[in-house]
Amino acid sequence: MTASLKTLFFAGLVLLEIAAMSSVINAGPLPKIFIGKTHCGLFTAVNVERAKESKETGIPGIYTLAYRITFDANAVLPELNNRRFTVVGQRGEGIEAGALGLEDWLPTVAGEIRVLAFDADNFTHAKYATYLGGGNEARLVWRDCELFAATARPAMGLDPTKVAQTLASSPPPLVTFFRLTADYDRSVWQNEEALRAFAGYLENSAVTQLDRRNVLAHYFALPASASKDALRNLSTGMVNLAFELMRTDQIPISGVMLERMRAFFETAPGIYAFKPPELSNQVRDALIQLLASEDSGATEGTRKSLKGWLLGH
Repeated sequence: MTASLKTLFFAGLVLLEIAAMSSVINAGPLPKIFIGKTHCGLFTAVNVERAKESKETGIPGIYTLAYRITFDANAVLPELNNRRFTVVGQRGEGIEAGALGLEDWLPTVAGEIRVLAFDADNFTHAKYATYLGGGNEARLVWRDCELFAATARPAMGLDPTKVAQTLASSPPPLVTFFRLTADYDRSVWQNEEALRAFAGYLENSAVTQLDRRNVLAHYFALPASASKDALRNLSTGMVNLAFELMRTDQIPISGVMLERMRAFFETAPGIYAFKPPELSNQVRDALIQLLASEDSGATEGTRKSLKGWLLGH
């Protein structure tokens, strides 16, 4: 065999090996980054069929009604060739029917929009999907899904720099972004760039106070290690959010911020690992009132501990 023929022979073997590797990779399972699902989609119900009669559940006044819905996907992450899905499911009917835990998010008329996380190979029953949003908020929820997907690195967690950039973007992400983040990779807050960006997010008036409070209460995990400066930035954001909530007569919700601050930053009874954030006179006066109020919902121990740390009393 001549040298040129040998070269072509071995080049052919390399190409075959690459092709074989590619087929294995493509045949492998997709990463489940959307709350344990492989895909996320923005769907419109194009056909809604319901059973003629509801079924009794054994609970007085509560029934179930079977549905068959045909969805068209307006957009899917990651991309799919198939854009039409037909699923079956059940909605609860009657007072407190939500306690049944059925698929009450199912559309009742054609044209309704839903954002769903799903597995493309197992999306025949609504119970296999996770509802993320719908109605008037569907487009905002979908934007959060797109922002999240842009920060995700399959099998490698979230890109902290991209997360920080996303938190500083305009308009900023909303609750669904953090819901997806918390499920996929809470360790991203170990990165100080991302943690500082989150502290700034807590003070972003472009996001409603309640949404910022819910993000902190439900979808944020304090990193196991962070610099004192980064933690101080976070405490500043939390204090200012508590002040905003109090200023708008949401004192019980402000109390949640107090409990979080103590849980996050107290290292021993009454001992904190870093100096308290600097307070304006207005915020300081409000904190004096808040920490003295039983209406805040914070325990007496929390109010006493934070009073000593934040106010030096």
